[in-house]
Amino acid sequence: MMQRVTETLGMGSLVAAAEVMKLVRGARSEYVKLQAAQDVLDRAGFKAPEKHQHLVAGGVSINIDLS
Repeated sequence: MMQRVTETLGMGSLVAAAEVMKLVRGARSEYVKLQAAQDVLDRAGFKAPEKHQHLVAGGVSINIDLS
């Protein structure tokens, strides 16, 4: 049964990939094309790095003595 499920999912993934590529090439909406292209790149391993905001708690004190 697991072999049959694996085969079915494998064939389904080929169909899904073909549909996404069809959207990349022929969608009327630029937004749809962009989203499809980003999905293809993500799945190919070219995902943009995650943006993280790092907050540092604490005070900074600067004392300059020119004498």
